[in-house]
Amino acid sequence: MILPTSYFGCLFQYAIVAQEKQYSVEAFEHFEKQSFRNRCEIYGANGKLSLSIPLKKWKNHSITKDIQISFDENWQNQHWRSIESAYRASPFFEFYEADIKPLFFKKEKFLLDYNQLLEREIKNTLDIHSKIELTKFYDAQIADFRQLIHPKNDFLISEVEYPKYMQVFEEKNGFIQNLSILDLLFNLGPKSTDYLKTIRLDKWQKR
Repeated sequence: MILPTSYFGCLFQYAIVAQEKQYSVEAFEHFEKQSFRNRCEIYGANGKLSLSIPLKKWKNHSITKDIQISFDENWQNQHWRSIESAYRASPFFEFYEADIKPLFFKKEKFLLDYNQLLEREIKNTLDIHSKIELTKFYDAQIADFRQLIHPKNDFLISEVEYPKYMQVFEEKNGFIQNLSILDLLFNLGPKSTDYLKTIRLDKWQKR
């Protein structure tokens, strides 16, 4: 099972991580822009808010493991301020703040390395023990989720059921599905792993 690398990945991705004993993360695909590879979606005061990691210039068909993060602008501080604004009032923000905040200020050169660091920390926080490995080459023939897990893929919303949980701005904008794992963590806390295991994945298993 192959997943794309992701920046604080969406709930569908982490449902797979929580429910599978082993999975791979793609390192050798051609990098795809405007995807969860360098973008996460949170719940801001005005609805869904996308946070994107700026990248150094890269050529078409550059492979994912070679993509580098740009630090020309202070995006890390901007992202953390957005997180604070969105989740300061959530039930578990203060509980996890000391662990999560430093992750936004790590200075990893490569996007893949940074995302792997984030994923390890989130798995540790959620007490998830599935085994992970990076791909060693690109295999286009394997059935996987490299393209399925994408912000523009309606399947992730239309065909997957996400049980409702409390969200900070739900009364204003309604329940928003499949946001970043951070949304679940700050709102549901220690129950997040149990929640991920309730997301039924049988529909994609038949695809």
